[in-house]
Amino acid sequence: MIGLFLGSIYITKRLDAIRNHFGVFKKIQVSVTLYPLLLPFIFLFITRSDSLKISWLGANIIFPLLPIIAGFIGGLQFPLGNKIYLSNESLAGKVGGLTYGIDLIGASLGAGIVSAFLIPIIGIFQTCIAVSLLNFSVLLSLSFHKGDLRI
Repeated sequence: MIGLFLGSIYITKRLDAIRNHFGVFKKIQVSVTLYPLLLPFIFLFITRSDSLKISWLGANIIFPLLPIIAGFIGGLQFPLGNKIYLSNESLAGKVGGLTYGIDLIGASLGAGIVSAFLIPIIGIFQTCIAVSLLNFSVLLSLSFHKGDLRI
């Protein structure tokens, strides 16, 4: 939640200065796609290190920062997605509620599927790859849009 808060505050303060909201949204989606691919390397670095300092850093600094970083990226996308979806309409409450509801449903389904099925069956590393591929498919679909995210 800290990451979501920080990401949304950061992007909200800059929304008016951004000229191409959709382009920035796609760049953030690139980071959403790449972030899960970094996790296996971080985990391997920490677990294969014989250094007590690296182990301490991994357990007390790096590992707690990982969800904050992921939340920050998500926090960047949410207000920006709302801004794009609104497209100068006066439906801010409805759009905010709709996108938040869809986000909650997706997060709940994703957490359930990943924790109950993917990680136990294919493992953490392959799950990271699967999540990255899923986000890459979203990035590809965004590439075919001209900036209008309305359904």
